[in-house]
Amino acid sequence: MLRGETPLLQLRYAPAATLLRINSGWRGSGGRGFLVNFDNGEVPSRDQLGGHRASSSSQMSLQPIRLAVRATQNLLLVRLVQPSLGNLQALETTLRYALKRGIEETFELEETELAAESIGQGSHQAMLFYETAEGGAGVLRRLVEEPQALAEVAQVALEICHFQLSEAGIQDLWPECRAACYECLLSYANQREALQLDRYQIRDLLGLLANSRTELRSLGRSRQEHLEWLRQLLDPRSELERRFLETLAAGGYRLPEDAQKAIADPDCVVDFFYSPNICIFCDGPVHDQPAQAERDRQLRSQLQGRGYRVLVLRYNQDLQEQLARYPEVFGKGS
Repeated sequence: MLRGETPLLQLRYAPAATLLRINSGWRGSGGRGFLVNFDNGEVPSRDQLGGHRASSSSQMSLQPIRLAVRATQNLLLVRLVQPSLGNLQALETTLRYALKRGIEETFELEETELAAESIGQGSHQAMLFYETAEGGAGVLRRLVEEPQALAEVAQVALEICHFQLSEAGIQDLWPECRAACYECLLSYANQREALQLDRYQIRDLLGLLANSRTELRSLGRSRQEHLEWLRQLLDPRSELERRFLETLAAGGYRLPEDAQKAIADPDCVVDFFYSPNICIFCDGPVHDQPAQAERDRQLRSQLQGRGYRVLVLRYNQDLQEQLARYPEVFGKGS
């Protein structure tokens, strides 16, 4: 995420990722896990462990285990690129809850549909957001694909934190809220981190984010570098392919991951490809010929039978209107 040419946040989106949550034991146990009696399957309480001296045979039966839950969720990893010189822990914690509240408000999500946690340590510390709703809510993907989506979230988060962004700067609308309150960031769910919440720590950063843009990188390339790479792959005979790509670039739409992509089964070359399975065909006048139209129908039916989604863009229809039919693929543009 950039403010001008200055990076503020690094975003990494992972659809349908495997999330493994590990319970390493009671708080204060040092992460050694839970002691379980492998003879009878019982988990002795702290009183049972500390109240009497266990026999040597029972001690041998006690083994430490860690509990784990595996789930498949849409994930978004957010990392501060240039953290401030202030209290980094308070900054990260407050920003995490402010963005969570901003996402929920912007996309009308219930509090239970989105989770946010801190993971990693030191230079690897990051904020992890994941969708808990069945099948996912689809909002985290929009944050990385739509250039202004996260800026809108930051604007809402700024208002939630009792600030107002104007040409004169950022105004505090509720000075009585010293750090955080139940009208802004505090909730029952974050009581353990309440002392780390301070809305003033993130005021200036949210102001920068509200006036920034998200630039999607593909295969390590910037948007402009990826666009130039795609241009080199275009079929020089296809005017529609060129117009499609230029329309995406000019309108701030999501660019395809690949062009002229070869697919082995069925054997074909797709004009443009969006991961994980979206095939884009740009049909010029030659595709109106009956023989070609029949070959197109058979090939695209085979692609759909193998799990691909097929979208066809026509030369004789308005290109903007065709893009607007599939905002989940191309985004809404800037």
